Amino acid sequence: MPNPATTRPSFFAEVDLLRRDDHRLYHQSRINQTLHLISACVFLVV
Repeated sequence: MPNPATTRPSFFAEVDLLRRDDHRLYHQSRINQTLHLISACVFLVV
């Protein structure tokens, strides 16, 4: 019977992986960067 501790990554390893995926998908998206720039410009003008 396989040991669950050796077959699954630790909780913190999973959180780290999810955090990297979120950063890659969210911050490196051209659409999101454009919307963020528009939002920042509107904030500065208002």
